[in-house]
Amino acid sequence: MNRHIKLASTASHRLPIKVGILGAISALTVSLSLADSGGSSNVNAFSPIASNDIEFQEPLTISPAEQPEEIPLEYIDNALVQDLLVLPPIPPNMDRLADEIIEIANDDFNFATLQIREDRSSLVLYWYGDIPSFVEELIERQPDVKVEIRETEFQPGVLRKVMREILAENENVTAVSMNPDGSGIQVFLAGAPQNQRNRSLVNYFSDLPFPVQVEYGSFSPANSRQNDRTFRLGGARINMIEDSRIVGRCTSGFAALRPNNESVMITAAHCGPDGSWWGAVDMTNATFTPWGNISARTARYDAAIISSPNGWAQPFIWVNAWDSASVIPIHGVLAPRIGDEVCMSGSFSGLVCGNLVENTKEYYLSSNPQVSVSGFISRQLDNVPAAGNGDSGGPVFRVVNSRFYAIGIISAIPLDSPPVCQGVPGGGGATATQPLSGHRLAVQHLP
Repeated sequence: MNRHIKLASTASHRLPIKVGILGAISALTVSLSLADSGGSSNVNAFSPIASNDIEFQEPLTISPAEQPEEIPLEYIDNALVQDLLVLPPIPPNMDRLADEIIEIANDDFNFATLQIREDRSSLVLYWYGDIPSFVEELIERQPDVKVEIRETEFQPGVLRKVMREILAENENVTAVSMNPDGSGIQVFLAGAPQNQRNRSLVNYFSDLPFPVQVEYGSFSPANSRQNDRTFRLGGARINMIEDSRIVGRCTSGFAALRPNNESVMITAAHCGPDGSWWGAVDMTNATFTPWGNISARTARYDAAIISSPNGWAQPFIWVNAWDSASVIPIHGVLAPRIGDEVCMSGSFSGLVCGNLVENTKEYYLSSNPQVSVSGFISRQLDNVPAAGNGDSGGPVFRVVNSRFYAIGIISAIPLDSPPVCQGVPGGGGATATQPLSGHRLAVQHLP
């Protein structure tokens, strides 16, 4: 499981977690997220959390695939997640202004980050140079929202450009992130500090015109709710089957619609190859109920879709404990902001809220295959595990005014996480990636 906080933190016993950033909000695309992990504050490496520790090896009976059943109202638990949140809610005007600023400024070369104070007293906008008039106009429209303007020492667009070049051109570099205040970057290197290649890189970083903090570690893909045969929702345990036997286990993410309106389910790409067969398993009678096959995947974003002729677009996800029978509706998709509290709902670890987004400008290296992924980092406020083996692909979401919005899906955890998961041991801080472009999330339009 994961209980992560910021990378290379020496002031806390929390570990860093990375989360994938949501793309094209207007198109309702889904992003992937990281989970926190528990254990020591020294993170050395990240390992897969796709669960292939299969204790049940007998052949399964394959049942026919059918249309999903309608969810009874008694399954829907809107109030429970509210009770699990750690931070006070973000005032509506502040929440709206934060989204508007990010939407209009996110691609600006001078924009660093926007932070929401943990006490919800103000927003902090980090910008290089003068604030443009289009941003000032947004701020002036919300006079009741306090916005602190902090000028960055370095131009954020330059930092991001160098970050991507460092990650792409140096195989020992496993992750890079920009400090939220634009004061420099962090770089993670694989291997030991005395490694000759690492020593050369450290010397190179020392010549850059801004501070570079070097740490050592790497990232790897992460891999009732337990027997979702009839609803087929996000947050369910899903099983990969070969020759009537379970060969892998992950978690479903969010139902979505392809551009042609085909209903699909999003999960993590590293969970299985193209064409792999996924579904629910009832261990009481050794029966496999198929959901569908992975029909498209992109390692760049660790995203995959499971297609089924029987449909998926039910806008609900499983929440609460790993063996619960409670669901909540999904009302839309939002981008992560620094200061947001997000909840993670893996099928092994269950629902864990209290994950504070700390950085939204992160690039890390996945080993399946070795590609660069962008994401964000969160910190576990309650020091509890947030995700573990088998939680990969699971939903990450925000609560806004008693409604639930998709943020991403769980992707990876640290290698040195303790075996404290409800499910398969070996979880740690988790990571996530960007969503599949061009897919609309299935949302619930309830009053």
